[in-house]
Amino acid sequence: MSTAQSTQAELTTPTEPTASTSVSPAAAITSTTTTTTPDAAAHAVQQGVALTAEEQAALQVAPSVDEMYGDLHLQQVRVQASDRYSMQPIGVIHTPYGEKFGVPRQPGIVPSTHSRICLFAPFGDPQAVEGLLAFSHLHVIFLFDQISPEEKFRRMIRPPRLGGNKRVGVFASRSPFRPNRIGLSVVKIEGVEVVNKLATILVSGADMVDGTPVLDIKPYVPFVDAIPEAVGGFALQPPEKKTVLYSKEALADLKAAQERGAQLSLKLLDEVLAQDPRPAYKSAEQDDKVYFVVLAQHRVSFMARGEQLVVLALEPLPQ
Repeated sequence: MSTAQSTQAELTTPTEPTASTSVSPAAAITSTTTTTTPDAAAHAVQQGVALTAEEQAALQVAPSVDEMYGDLHLQQVRVQASDRYSMQPIGVIHTPYGEKFGVPRQPGIVPSTHSRICLFAPFGDPQAVEGLLAFSHLHVIFLFDQISPEEKFRRMIRPPRLGGNKRVGVFASRSPFRPNRIGLSVVKIEGVEVVNKLATILVSGADMVDGTPVLDIKPYVPFVDAIPEAVGGFALQPPEKKTVLYSKEALADLKAAQERGAQLSLKLLDEVLAQDPRPAYKSAEQDDKVYFVVLAQHRVSFMARGEQLVVLALEPLPQ
């Protein structure tokens, strides 16, 4: 975190009377501008600063607390009874993930995931992203659109990090089964392109299904967003990673896919599968099932072999 550095501060402080000078009360509160050290400035602030006549007059005509806020309880009731709010997507994000299964459970744990945030008109006006490249990362606020809006409110959910069996409150989790289906992820900015006069933001590390609606984006500001002393609850450390192995058939399939121009690599496959996309409770039991993830328009089949995952084959999806 960065802090603003200052070698000296200017502060308006009351003039101190000397032993040989008689000072009237009015003169005692006459202010002068003096240059002080930070410690002296803090001491002066602790002594209090006299209000000017203009400041006192402004305070007298300021509205009262009741006039400004009224009955807070009634205001809360009005909010609860208000109409639903609506939001308009500003764009969509295109990722390699063709379905929910296999999407990283948190942003950034698969840095080889390269994605594109395509902004709609008028939000995609290139002027709207001027200055964005001065930042390294971006908050993406999005909609879990594959969760039905009719889904009943779930007070308790079972996070994968707790083995998929222990329950916690939904607000103590990042579950997509939320009252308003809103997600928040931090991604790395890789660049900005203008396509058909609309801005497209290139990012990496996304954890969203291809075509996810984006509601808003905001730059990540380290001095306020990074909190070194923060505590992570039941997610104190990154999840343990599996070792990923490949059959000869899978390696041949990967080579053929790359020759066709598919955006697939061993690194991307390793990062996606090392997180073990299977249901969390499966990692603790014998599992001989074949699983599939849809990645970059290919169906990737794999099985568990103890603490390892073995990629069996890669098949292109029909166009």
